Amino acid sequence: MKAKLGSPENLPSVDETQSTIRSKITDQMRGYISQIKDRQNSDLDPLRDELRDMNNAHRDERQRLNDGQTKRWAEETKARSDRLSKGLRGLFDRLTGQAKSIRQQNELDARKAAKRDQDQRDFMVKEHIKERRALQREFQKLRRKHAEERKLLASKMRRSLSPTQSSPPTVKRRGRDLGLSR
Repeated sequence: MKAKLGSPENLPSVDETQSTIRSKITDQMRGYISQIKDRQNSDLDPLRDELRDMNNAHRDERQRLNDGQTKRWAEETKARSDRLSKGLRGLFDRLTGQAKSIRQQNELDARKAAKRDQDQRDFMVKEHIKERRALQREFQKLRRKHAEERKLLASKMRRSLSPTQSSPPTVKRRGRDLGLSR
């Protein structure tokens, strides 16, 4: 034994050896944890990219809708304004009451246009929320999966770092043979 292992005085104690082994295992586990975290973080990258693209698309869509509605509102306002006659014809319309009915019709049309524009914005927002919720569900599903992986890793680490407990020896029992004895 001395030839193979050396002098017993030079050998580390059992406690020192266990401590050394644990520190090596702990360093390995830290590296493994770091790898898991990096992988899980990279798993989220495609969803983050999709979220960024979705946000940009939604922003662009809102801007286009706003620009279109602003342009249409200006055109419709000009058309409503053009319904009112000017000059001598406008004076005649005021005297006959025609101008009042045109203004009332213009107000009604303006309210309808404002309602239509608001409905369009509401519809777009609802659609954006649906898309965002679907992506959020994907994030949550992946995060639950990651949490389960971390929980499993933690339990494996606890088991590997806990002092070895002597388990009672397992005795394999032989079942009774109910057949004919020889």
